[in-house]
Amino acid sequence: MYFDKENLYDSIIRHWEDTCPEDIAGIKRGMLREAAIAAVSRANGYGITDPSAQHLFAGLMMTVSPSFDDNAMVKSHLSNPDVPQADRLSRMIAQLPEQAWEQIVKAKRYDALFELAPG
Repeated sequence: MYFDKENLYDSIIRHWEDTCPEDIAGIKRGMLREAAIAAVSRANGYGITDPSAQHLFAGLMMTVSPSFDDNAMVKSHLSNPDVPQADRLSRMIAQLPEQAWEQIVKAKRYDALFELAPG
């Protein structure tokens, strides 16, 4: 599916366009590309290298909070060496309590869209 990072970035942008057009409305294509690059870089920082998981990471950045991984519980899930890297995000989504999601949304930082490393 992804032959190189450029295809991955393009695929993430297309996914955002298809699934959350209201969240990216008004953001220029070049800035979306920078956000996609940052999402992949941040996912890599947690050892998440599976392209599908990187897609999911980028989706959470755009639809929940660009800084969702600032949350301590999220960091714990994303850094857990006992969970295969491709499964960390889906497991985190299933196990994170509603209160944590609410805190993530309240603590939203838009500048995190362009951060290349985990905070």
